[in-house]
Amino acid sequence: MVPLGLAGSLLIALMLNQRLYGVAFFRTLFFLPSLVPIVASAVLWQWILQPDFGAMNWLLSLVGIKGPLWLGDSRSALPAVMAIALWGTIGGSTMVIFLAGLQGVPTELHEAASIDGAGPVQRFFRITLPLITPTIFFNLVIGLIAALKVFEAAFVATKGGRTTRRGSSSSTCIRRRSRTSRWGTPRRWPGSSSWSSWR
Repeated sequence: MVPLGLAGSLLIALMLNQRLYGVAFFRTLFFLPSLVPIVASAVLWQWILQPDFGAMNWLLSLVGIKGPLWLGDSRSALPAVMAIALWGTIGGSTMVIFLAGLQGVPTELHEAASIDGAGPVQRFFRITLPLITPTIFFNLVIGLIAALKVFEAAFVATKGGRTTRRGSSSSTCIRRRSRTSRWGTPRRWPGSSSWSSWR
């Protein structure tokens, strides 16, 4: 999920870095989902992905496709939760940090490369991408930390994770803690006959 979030945020930041009329409006529009509380967005997506009267299955029915159960099926619940998390991640602070990094790239380098005959794709991979490498690394670290703490969206959308075969690491630990009063699974240490567990 983290690579998808980084790629999507960078793509949107590239589009919003253009000097076009009304770009400030679109920057605000893409940033708004990150301001919505994660529980509220999970409830909203729970309504959108409702299998009987949800908006997603209604749109699919217009083209003759029978929609899945989404959050009610173990095969589609995890991708649906990932989509919910990406909806608030791609246009949030990650996009703003990428946008700041892109605006820090000197325009003189792009102008010189254009004079030498370099196209937009060559300028991106030869100039922009190397110069924003520290920004990519920063967003990668922040994204990994946030991904390890994902709990609310999966818990609310799947009603406690009953329909997912594998939830997030934090939701799995909390469910195991609530059932067994232990954080991990018992394991035998090498060279020892006793069992121990994480606490």
